[in-house]
Amino acid sequence: MLKLGKKISGYQSIYYLYLPKPFELEELGAAIQNFLVGLKIIKL
Repeated sequence: MLKLGKKISGYQSIYYLYLPKPFELEELGAAIQNFLVGLKIIKL
């Protein structure tokens, strides 16, 4: 497992999301959807 400090430093840099491998496609889809909603590209 990743240490919390590494995740936080990733978010504080230019990264919007850190998705550790392996991940499920459903999880990736939800992350992308959330990112696009945050950018106001799509509305739910």
